[in-house]
Amino acid sequence: MTAGRHRTDEQGVMQATDNALPLEVSAISPLSLIISRHIFQAGEIVELAIRPSVWWILFSSWQALLASAVIVLAGLTLNQHLPGRPAVYVEIGLMLGLARLMWATVKWMSRIHVLTNMRVMTISGVFNVTFTECPLRRLARVRGITPLREKLLMLGTLELIPMDEQFPINLWQTIRHPVAVQRKIRAAMERANQGTVPPEG
Repeated sequence: MTAGRHRTDEQGVMQATDNALPLEVSAISPLSLIISRHIFQAGEIVELAIRPSVWWILFSSWQALLASAVIVLAGLTLNQHLPGRPAVYVEIGLMLGLARLMWATVKWMSRIHVLTNMRVMTISGVFNVTFTECPLRRLARVRGITPLREKLLMLGTLELIPMDEQFPINLWQTIRHPVAVQRKIRAAMERANQGTVPPEG
């Protein structure tokens, strides 16, 4: 995790200033370099950049993990009724579960939600990067739709709803401090509509 506010220069390269704002992505990661050089506009200020909580890995994998657990249990308890060696089913179940967790971890590492003084965006995808954005002035509202499993872990999901269908609905899933993030986005929306800049510090 790094701290600091970042501004893009005329070449679109992200520049750090002295005003501290929490960013939950590494400033020297390949993903952040790609974002800073090819996505941000001149004069655009990053107010917040976060990844989902690591719990997102489990939440997005629970069905595959459940199937893996069933295979393992079948190998351990129904060994007399299954063809082949019971150890094979256990190994297959464990390998499938581990592979799904590894894939979910890679997807989690490639997923980032960004709030700037101009727009909100989500960058995701491993082989094919998906870029979802909406200008703050075209954002209608931000709604919390936190399911029970996230509430129990003090996490949350935010639904960012645009004014029209030109921009897709954006979900910031399984994030930490959802109420604080929601307030920050709403404050940025108000500033964008009023044509003001983010406060210093």
